[in-house]
Amino acid sequence: MESLTRLAIQVFLTEIDGEEDSNKNVVLSPLSLNCIVNMVAAGTKGETLKQFLGFLDCKSVDDLKTQSSRIMELAIKLEKSRKPQAPTLSIVNGIWVDRQFTIKPSYQQMAKDIYKAEAKTVDFRREGEKVRKEVNLWVEKHTKKRIKNFLPGGCFSGGNAGIMLANALYFRAKWCSPFRTSKTKREDFHLLNGQTIKVPTMKKEHTSELYASFEGFQVLCMAFRSIDHKVFNMYFLLPDERDGLEEMLQRLNDDPGLLSNLGTRKGRFSKIWIPKLKFSYEFQAKETMEDLGLVLPFRPAGEFTEMVVGSSPSSDQLYVSDIIHKSCIEVDEKGAKGAAATGLHLVTMARRTCKPPPPRTFVADHPFMFMIEGHMDHEIVFTGVRRVFSTLINYFHHGVLDTAGHTTFSHTNRWRRSLQQERSKGETLKQFLGFLDCKSIDDLKTQSSRIMEHATKLEKSCKPQAPTFSIVNGIWVDRQFTIKPSYQQMAKDIYKAEAKTVDFRREGEKVRKEVNLWVEKHTKKRIKNLLPQGCFSDGSAGIVLANALYFRAKWCSPFHTSKTEREDFHLLNGQTIKVPTMKKEHTSGLYASFEGFQVLCMAFRSIDHKVFNMYFLLPDERDGLEEMLQRLNDDPGLLSNLGTRKGRFSKIWIPKLKFSYEFQAKETMEDLGLVLPFRPAGEFTEMVVGSSPSSDQLYVSDIIHKSCIEVDEKGAKAAAATGLLYLVRMAARRTCKPPPPRTFVADHPFMFMIEGHMDHEIVFTGVVLNPLLKN
Repeated sequence: MESLTRLAIQVFLTEIDGEEDSNKNVVLSPLSLNCIVNMVAAGTKGETLKQFLGFLDCKSVDDLKTQSSRIMELAIKLEKSRKPQAPTLSIVNGIWVDRQFTIKPSYQQMAKDIYKAEAKTVDFRREGEKVRKEVNLWVEKHTKKRIKNFLPGGCFSGGNAGIMLANALYFRAKWCSPFRTSKTKREDFHLLNGQTIKVPTMKKEHTSELYASFEGFQVLCMAFRSIDHKVFNMYFLLPDERDGLEEMLQRLNDDPGLLSNLGTRKGRFSKIWIPKLKFSYEFQAKETMEDLGLVLPFRPAGEFTEMVVGSSPSSDQLYVSDIIHKSCIEVDEKGAKGAAATGLHLVTMARRTCKPPPPRTFVADHPFMFMIEGHMDHEIVFTGVRRVFSTLINYFHHGVLDTAGHTTFSHTNRWRRSLQQERSKGETLKQFLGFLDCKSIDDLKTQSSRIMEHATKLEKSCKPQAPTFSIVNGIWVDRQFTIKPSYQQMAKDIYKAEAKTVDFRREGEKVRKEVNLWVEKHTKKRIKNLLPQGCFSDGSAGIVLANALYFRAKWCSPFHTSKTEREDFHLLNGQTIKVPTMKKEHTSGLYASFEGFQVLCMAFRSIDHKVFNMYFLLPDERDGLEEMLQRLNDDPGLLSNLGTRKGRFSKIWIPKLKFSYEFQAKETMEDLGLVLPFRPAGEFTEMVVGSSPSSDQLYVSDIIHKSCIEVDEKGAKAAAATGLLYLVRMAARRTCKPPPPRTFVADHPFMFMIEGHMDHEIVFTGVVLNPLLKN
């Protein structure tokens, strides 16, 4: 039943991620679900049967029958026992067949022998409401009145229910070592939303129980009374952290076999506190099962022919319309009681009132754009970089598409510009503010503080599912300058940057290597040799600012490596190449559709809210990337309002990515109107004072940027570094030699942005023309 346990964990995670009610209790019965799924699987053949067997981890229908027989035999044994300490486990199955069908004798005998189920002929078309009430009373009876109104009113109103399978389960057991009611007290319980409530809490002190410990959570095992061996136990899995439930569930989701090997052992406890429980839950299992790969039973594939024969051709098109499940549980000082019911509707294609929408696909087999972005309080973060983004689109449009290469950017450029602005004045300051869409230096400081605080929070988190987002800044100042105390304090408080005095004239090469090693360290060795050799050779460098950024996150729902295959990718030049392509089938995802392109949104894991997402923007046409980029250039605000919604996909194909890129930003910024910082205008006086008049003529000689990114089945990793070099006017020539020009030959064209949960900051942007290219 491992597959049904996985289904349960998926339901738990879905509820925890719900935005409306994060404190909703969930209970369901994998055993009840397993009985129904096993019973319907035995009536299928062909590909549908294969998919059932794969989902249930069984080799054949005989395996299913053997498994179900053991379960039913145990229930019958317990039901026949009259001993007071014996637990109760009652499992009852029923089949209601529309009169247009005749149940096959072989299936009827199997259902009776194994599942103890009797088949009853009914008329769903004329007496649907009567049948619904009959099923509900049947469920209510066999769950000791704990599950009522199982099927909702009107569920058979269209007369389209061909077959109804139902299961009712009831469980009751007493603790081997019960709690004392006199010790039950109201104690604090800490909700996921941070609130604290008082709940009735059962208590034991100085007692022995079975337990197990794992990284991040512990397990308590408490036994129920039985007639011979300990047939039933109850496990409590408690995260170490108050907000650690999602992390623990995600770990169990990644390694479902862990629950089969808890390895409990006897141990002493100074105290055991467990809240009393009493609640119910209901859900429809179809979508979750489809997410787990069980798809064909919910399609009119005509492969339920081992169950019934019909009186019309349309009856051969039976399919499962949905699986309804309701459960309830009560845990108190004496023991536990639980009940569950599962119902499965089989309907015919002919009864469908409307055509299903065509299956949605997202196959990134031609040039596309992507971005990784973050959001705060469920607001997509794009505001404040529209002009920069528009610039980069222009750059990609005019430069990259023509070179058939691929590009990646990090918006850490903005960090360097922020530091520049905060030490400039006059017309230079005005030009910076206009370029960055800011009203004042205080706006920049506030914005930058929020970003650094968020990065620090993530860096301090030790939780394995937390994304990594590290931002480090550094300043190297030539000894001819003295940094102003006000600027030095600001750089330290906001940007966490320490200023170091160096001698560019005498030790330029040493300083270059030092900066490069600093960058290499803080990008986890992903960015090397940021500054080219000889860039300080004439000693005219006055100041160097540097930023290093590193990002890593895992998908909330990773791809299976076993499904990755080499598939066609269509280049802009008309050629087709084979690239490693990650795949998902029959899954749910966030999406949006626009004229000419579609958007897919995939979430990364986080410590609380979903901090980072990755968006893929795929043109409808294979050569549609340029047109899509031009539209985004004309309307950059479009990316702030993608309006994604949840939808089903028959398949999602995304190429694996691994590449790097470097460029010099001066020319592009000048084209956008940011000119004065690159001229000896003498307005960088708010940062340093110099020992000679020429030192007042500081200007930016260039901004060097390097980025790299890797996207695979587990998630994404990226790094970036930006270096800003100041020269003094007396320099006879530019000290920073530009790197040799790069060429990109017909490489995977798509654009992306990585944007974090900060103050509207895009972290990475890029255009890729070939996922195989590794710069």
